[in-house]
Order: sequence, then structure tokens, then C-alpha cells
Amino acid sequence: MPSRQAVSFRKGNYFTMEIDGELNLVFNPDLGGNIFLYDHCQHAVWKGTGAIHGNGHLWRPNNNLGAYPSRPRLLRFENCNNVDVSGVTLYNAPMFHLVIIGNDNVVHDMKIVADHIGETDGIDISGNNNYVHDVSVENGDECVTVKAPTDGFLAENIQCFYSAGNNIGSFGKGATGVSVQNVYYRNVTHYGGDGGIILKVENIGLVSSGVVQNATYEDFKFTNVAHPIQITDFWCPHETCPNVTGDLVWKDITFRRITGTGDRNTKRPVVEVKCITGYQCAGIVFEDVELTKEGGVTLIVEISNACGDGLSELDACN
Repeated sequence: MPSRQAVSFRKGNYFTMEIDGELNLVFNPDLGGNIFLYDHCQHAVWKGTGAIHGNGHLWRPNNNLGAYPSRPRLLRFENCNNVDVSGVTLYNAPMFHLVIIGNDNVVHDMKIVADHIGETDGIDISGNNNYVHDVSVENGDECVTVKAPTDGFLAENIQCFYSAGNNIGSFGKGATGVSVQNVYYRNVTHYGGDGGIILKVENIGLVSSGVVQNATYEDFKFTNVAHPIQITDFWCPHETCPNVTGDLVWKDITFRRITGTGDRNTKRPVVEVKCITGYQCAGIVFEDVELTKEGGVTLIVEISNACGDGLSELDACN
């Protein structure tokens, strides 16, 4: 069934939407926003054995992300609580695939497949007590990523292919009041791509303020990942970072039983923790982290303005 129009559902409670066929999004250069938007919904089930084909390549001719900068996102739940999303395969959204903002939501047993290019986020989620499990994401951007605000998040049994990581952030452009806490990832495999675990601020000269605390990443397996572990207040993917200000605090972050390989690039560290002078990242703990580089390339670990335990390059906290 071809689709030319966005579909919005507002203030729906106790409903089920099931997709067992194939939906194909027809190219429309004027189409923006979200193809499926659920706003202020409660106790919903979104499931099926079918698929939605976003045909995102049509909005990115020759991989040009700037050709249609307002191209649509595929599926968004905003201000929605107690939603269960499963089953339906999402293919190649024009922009992001699944965004959830709300509390007590579950995403599970589904697959996302997209081109290996930026702005193809798999799952972006914020709110309290959300749960993602048994999902597979192939793309070129975020795999399963936590946004602010969040208090309570669990992700487990995740497979990522060529993606840019299971991340927190990014925060940037002077965002204030950032609050992310009680985040737990476990049992994740990650093949290829730009990032494995990245906790990041997109620095536009003014770093965000707030706190990110009590996050645990456990039982990860990386293969040929560009940046396996990175905490940075200086994430500038498109430009050289300017001088920064801000007071975002990172504390009590644990990496446990992380194994595998970074890529062959000789300048990329397998572990990088870079925090702002005067706002030290504290309680950064590495337990049984065993990372190497593809092809036997020499390991690099870079630490600045951080304290914790588990790496020789990391000072103990006072």
C-alpha cells in the first residue's frame, strides 16, 4: 500500500495497531514531520509481522543528506506511556526510524535495516523506566540511544551492524538542565560502524549543563568499531571544536566485560574520556575491559580531566 500522507493519532488509549502486510512510502519532496505520529497515547500495542519501507534513498540522492533536509521520520510516539512496540520491520527511513518519548514503554523483537549513512537513527528514546530488548539494527547512525530526560532505562540483547553506537546524547547547543540517570545496557554485539558506546556533547562553543550519572554498559562484544568507548564533551563530527564552557557532569559510569576490536586507524583510541577542565568526569570504572585493534595496530587510550578505576591511564578519584 503506497502512502503519500503522514498519519497522526492523538489522545488514543487502549488500542492495538497491527501491520501484517507491506507498506511502501512513496517519494514526495514536500513530505516532512513524521509518517506515523502517536501523541499523548496510553496503553497501546503496535505490532505485526509486516514491514514499512521508507525508501529513504529517494530523499538522499547520491547519499546527499542535504538534498531534502526536512525529510520525514518514520515512527514517533510522543508523550506516550505504557506502549508496546514489536514485530514490524522498519526499512530505510528517510530520516530517523523510531523515536519514543514517554514512560514505561517497551520495544522488542523487531528489526531495523537502513543504508549505512548518517541521520538514520534506529531507536532514540527518553523518559522513565523504558525497556528495549531483542532488537537488531543495521544503519549508519545511532543504534539504541538514550536522550534526555531519562530516569530508568534498560536495553539488553541488542545487535548493531555498521551503526554509530548505543549512546547517551548527544547534548549540545547550550542545552540546560540535562538529566539522565539509571541507564543499563547488557548483552550487546556490534559489528563495524563509527561507534560502540559514545556518551557525547555536540560542542557548539557552549557545552550543556546538568548531570549524567549511574550508567552501566555490560557484556559488549565489538568487531572492527571505529570508536569502541568514548565519553566526550568535545564531540564535533562536522567541524573543529571551539573553546568550550559549561558544567555538564558525568559520574558513576561503569564499563564491564567489554571485549573485541577497534578498527585499523592508527590515530583512533579504543578508549577516550575527554571532559571539561574544572568539571572532572568522576567514578569512571573499567572492569574486565579487553580491547585490541584490527590488524595488531597499537592501542591508544586517551584520558583527560577524569578519574576512576580500572585503567592505568586513569587517576583514582580523591
